[in-house]
Amino acid sequence: MKKWIQKIISVVTCFSIILVSSPVFAQEQSGFEDWLHQEFVSYMEDDYVSLHYTIQNYEKEGIQKPKVSLGDLSLEANEKSLQQLKSSLEKLKSFDYESLSPKQQHDYDVYRFYLENTIELGKYPLLEEWFSPAEGIQSSLLTNFTEFVFETQEDVEDYLVLLQDVPNYINKALEITKLSAQKGFFLTNSQLDDTLQGIREFSTKKTGNPLVVIFNENVEKLSSLSKEKMEEYQEKNEKIVRELVIPAYENLYQELEKLRGSRNFEGGYCNYKEGGKEYYEAYAQRKSSSTLTVAEQFDLCEQFLKDIVFRYMKLYRNDPNAFDDLEDVSTGLATPDEVLEYLKDHMGNYPEGPKVEYEYSYLDPSIANPSTIAYYLQPQIEKIHNNVIRINKDQIQDENGLYETLAHEGFPGHLYQITWYLNTKPNLLRTYISNIGYAEGWAMYAEIHSWETSPLAKNYSDANAILTALGYVLDACVDLAVNGLGYNQQDLARWLETMGLNAYKSEDLYQFAMDNPGVLIPYGEGLSRFFLLQNIAKDSLKERYDQKEFNRVLLEYGDRPFDLVEKDVSRWIESLGSDMIQQNVPHDFDGNPEQASSLFDGPTGMIVILSIGLLVVVVVLQAKKHYRKDDPFAS
Repeated sequence: MKKWIQKIISVVTCFSIILVSSPVFAQEQSGFEDWLHQEFVSYMEDDYVSLHYTIQNYEKEGIQKPKVSLGDLSLEANEKSLQQLKSSLEKLKSFDYESLSPKQQHDYDVYRFYLENTIELGKYPLLEEWFSPAEGIQSSLLTNFTEFVFETQEDVEDYLVLLQDVPNYINKALEITKLSAQKGFFLTNSQLDDTLQGIREFSTKKTGNPLVVIFNENVEKLSSLSKEKMEEYQEKNEKIVRELVIPAYENLYQELEKLRGSRNFEGGYCNYKEGGKEYYEAYAQRKSSSTLTVAEQFDLCEQFLKDIVFRYMKLYRNDPNAFDDLEDVSTGLATPDEVLEYLKDHMGNYPEGPKVEYEYSYLDPSIANPSTIAYYLQPQIEKIHNNVIRINKDQIQDENGLYETLAHEGFPGHLYQITWYLNTKPNLLRTYISNIGYAEGWAMYAEIHSWETSPLAKNYSDANAILTALGYVLDACVDLAVNGLGYNQQDLARWLETMGLNAYKSEDLYQFAMDNPGVLIPYGEGLSRFFLLQNIAKDSLKERYDQKEFNRVLLEYGDRPFDLVEKDVSRWIESLGSDMIQQNVPHDFDGNPEQASSLFDGPTGMIVILSIGLLVVVVVLQAKKHYRKDDPFAS
């Protein structure tokens, strides 16, 4: 950038600082901050479960404890919520955006995206899959109860009230599901089979049920309880589980089975004629933390998938054993502690975060969602130093799988990103609103980068990174194509061939997309967005590029829509005297551009990938925010 342009920018910046510090601007900023806080208070006072998982000392923030319940899932409640959201959006727009500080402008933009997207999704209450195998309430309820923390006797009593509300909560969701089924919108048969299997595994465990075992363990840790009171609570809990919760799940099994075959459309969401296309557009934007259309999201993911395929071909041509021998090589890190401590010691490319502690444990198989490898439980606002990771041991195949899973959930993934941002003391409303595309995209970005510093030789580390990225981005592309663009299996097979991939997997990929709409978009598209931005920054700045500073830009304003992330990266590039340019050549994951021509010479120019398979989801279920961060309980 020319020096005279830089001088103008400096003058404008100084002028902006003068304006922002003026009494009028200060008053607007103060009013905006107060209003955001009141919005947070309102959300907490409307939802007990969100309150419990978000903040402990709620009285200090002027919050009154709401009625203890799991919430109201009725259509009437949905309409009331929509009106409240519209009122909040109208009030938000009344603030003078230019008068706000940069931090407040980010809060404004994040909240606006949340409100507008939630309002759009709320127009289609009958298109919510309440009982999907990966994200249904039958699974998230169990997570919320097994992760419920007891700090006081009141917490125990609240828990028992919530537990008694399970039948009512499930029945409300069933009522809506039955209305949807009458209109031809319901689970696929394979989705239903998986959901019913999970319900069966929980409800048939009458002895040693995890809702009894874990409750008993947690109550025994509460030193303020007398032995008599503790035993009274334990007895009451077991009775509720036995007489209310398990029967509710057994009834759910029967009622869902009755609805088998109600689905009246073929293919993906967009083929459902009563709003399927419009709903999926909003749903994909929620899942991707993006305002891009489905077509634009597909193009973006496809662009990055080409980079990954290119990198696969390059490594395969230079060293085919890098893929063939993967099952025989290991990080040598056998336990979660060994992995997490190793990862903590190899974070030189990330800005320092707060000093934190963590604990981990393995999930009980009867409540472990098969699509869940592990999850990180976001701490309450006051407890960012105490963090919890749960691991589904049955889904961890080997030490390499444990390594990348804990890089995703721990360092430098969710645990690091979330505690880093919470340590900046953000507006409390931002701790409630989630942007899953950013959150899972960051964790995937961190997971793939973690292979650069793994104990494995570089060729094996590169192979692991490539295969992980390939699986998730491919599944995101397929999801968008099938559910958003209307691809049938034949369309999908032809597209796979154009990408240099073997079409024999098209049937499995097609079915997976129909059975898990949106589930992998945050992972595949999120990692695509972060790596594409890294590539652009690297190309724009060349020798001035600094990985740690780039990561700081990504982290600074927390989880947010990618429109904002891209603007922040652009501002950073311009602050260093360069213009943001688009990438036009493939890159390695470290951002280094590659020359493509020589790789396509000769008979090995097109390498067929023989066994990509379907990657199991590294899901992050947060008890306060389901959706893999959003949930019927919360945002």
